[in-house]
Amino acid sequence: MTFSAIVVAAGSGSRAGGTTPKQWREVAGKPVARWSVEVFFAAGAKSIVRVGPAQDLQFAAEIFCDLEGLGVAQG
Repeated sequence: MTFSAIVVAAGSGSRAGGTTPKQWREVAGKPVARWSVEVFFAAGAKSIVRVGPAQDLQFAAEIFCDLEGLGVAQG
């Protein structure tokens, strides 16, 4: 089965507290959003779109630069 996925990482993370949105906080050495994207690829996703705020585009590009099949959209 071929499928695609959308990972929405657009929140401010204010309920989680702190100064960094939770999707960019590291858990076991990787940002939370990266874990989500990698799980979809491991499950067989052929393409994934990561949706997030425009101000995070550069940061997201650095985190996901080595993943082929990942698109980035502003939300």
